[in-house]
Amino acid sequence: MRGDGLYRIPKSPFWYYRLKEKGRWRGVSTKTTSYQDAKRLRRKELQDQEEGRLPEGEIARWPFE
Repeated sequence: MRGDGLYRIPKSPFWYYRLKEKGRWRGVSTKTTSYQDAKRLRRKELQDQEEGRLPEGEIARWPFE
């Protein structure tokens, strides 16, 4: 479990991981209590970020132009 990038916040049933956006680290909830599902979600999000796609829900942070 250690070294895989997943962690839990006290009193929260969900798994979290850190994601770097615009040079700053941000904690992201996987919204799942299953460790295996959280690993899959983290892997997918990191792959999407490498390919230049924003994680779901990030469209709200886009500037309006």
